[in-house]
Amino acid sequence: MCSACSEVIVGTSIFAMEQEWHLDCFVCQECKRPLTGEYMCKDGLPYCEEDYQNLFGQSCNICSDFILGKVLQAGGNSYHTSCLKCYICTQQFDEGQEIFMQDELFWHTDCDEVSEPQVLMSLILKVLLLSHSC
Repeated sequence: MCSACSEVIVGTSIFAMEQEWHLDCFVCQECKRPLTGEYMCKDGLPYCEEDYQNLFGQSCNICSDFILGKVLQAGGNSYHTSCLKCYICTQQFDEGQEIFMQDELFWHTDCDEVSEPQVLMSLILKVLLLSHSC
């Protein structure tokens, strides 16, 4: 039985999101175009990538591109995991790692080039790594 129209499926079908669909019924919830390749889901509903990003997407605070996959959050902003790097050692941050932030600069708490006054004036943040899921 088709998840969208509840009619019996005879012939070819699509199995996606743990449900079976007629080929013509597996469409983006926003633009209604058939989903034939990559798709995103939100609240159990399928969307084409373009509509998903326009409706629910997050943009990287550094490069401004939409973030697909894992989202790194620090200082109230979202980043690609590859864009947010330590100002001192230029290495990426790990999930759950404590970091210092001051004036839009981020650095590892264990980078020893940071002077004590900077540490005292800085905000310690936890890096959150989130994944998009249905």
